[in-house]
Parts: sequence; C-alpha cells; structure tokens
Amino acid sequence: MGYPRLLAPGGILAGRLLHGVDITSLTPLDAAGHLDGRRLAIVHGAADTRVSVKHATMLAEAVRAGGASAEPWILPGVIHARAAFVEPDEYERRLVDFLSRTSLSWTRRRTRSACRSPLAARYIVGTCRRGELREGC
Repeated sequence: MGYPRLLAPGGILAGRLLHGVDITSLTPLDAAGHLDGRRLAIVHGAADTRVSVKHATMLAEAVRAGGASAEPWILPGVIHARAAFVEPDEYERRLVDFLSRTSLSWTRRRTRSACRSPLAARYIVGTCRRGELREGC
C-alpha cells in the first residue's frame, strides 16, 4: 500500500518542467532549516507503518535546530493519516489553536461555524494561500 509507484515518474517530470525543480533532491529535513521562524504543526500516528514516527521526531528536531518552532502531536495507536478520524474534536481544536496563533487572517468563530467535519480541517489547510483563508468549507 502507499503511493502508487506508477505515478512517480510523472510527478518528477512535472516538477522539472513546471517549476525547474528536481523533487527527488528535496527532503523535509532540508526544508526544515529554512522556515525563517515560521511555526510547524506535525501530526503523526505512533502506529503508522507507512512512515515511521521517528520521522516526525526528526523533523521536529530539525525545525527547532533551524530556529523555528515545531509542535508535534503524536497519537498512540493511530495509523497513517487517521488522526482527524480517530480524534476529530481534538484534531480540530489543535488545528484551530495552531492556525489562530499563526499569521493567517481568520478567527476561531469563523472556522468553527464553517467547518464541522474532520475533512474540513484538511480543506482549511489546503486552501490557505499567501496567509489568507479562502471561503468555502
């Protein structure tokens, strides 16, 4: 299970053609040192068999070593990408709290009234561009 390997060559090619970037040479640990003081929330399931929880710990350490702030939340017994489904209320609470402390221009009231499902939190993150939240959950 995991990312379909069949799609990898297309993603690599798109990175090169569209952005002039070799995505195979990039790693999250390298990027962690270039956050320029921005905060990073890290959510990871301790029972994840696709990506070891040690990667979340290593990423948090690299972010802190680069002078930024990391806020890891490791969920015991949770598998890959399931935090929002296993702990939906806590997931939303933490996400709202984290985003309210960053430079994003939105309020807790607006988010809570607009987004009531675990997937809504993912939608919020996916629609944040240039520090603004687009309407529509």
